[in-house]
Amino acid sequence: MITAPVSRILAVADLGRSLAFYRDVLGFTTRENVVQSGAARIEFVAGDSAVDSTGERRPRGTAILFFVSDDVTALRHAVIACGGKPSELERVNRIKMRMVEIRDPDGHTLWISRATGLRLASRSSDRL
Repeated sequence: MITAPVSRILAVADLGRSLAFYRDVLGFTTRENVVQSGAARIEFVAGDSAVDSTGERRPRGTAILFFVSDDVTALRHAVIACGGKPSELERVNRIKMRMVEIRDPDGHTLWISRATGLRLASRSSDRL
């Protein structure tokens, strides 16, 4: 489950394919062109680029999204069980942050981590 807020607008080539990936592989709920999981909300725009929350136009496939999960190991196993191809779970720094990387169908990079010792409030029963 995602425990820290994320809100983005992403350009995608095929809206149906992106909605299916985030719903079926990552466990997000879908409504129209929006997916949501816990504190994360992503809106999709079909096209070569989209205006991001920073106000900048970003090309399709170039976004990096960082999610904090309360159980990155379980999340990684759930993604694999649904046909996703996450990276190996890695420790990335001195605070023992553990992270996994996933690429969505348009090439956007999804980093999902859990820093040990952090107390994260649970917000819903969504997979991510």
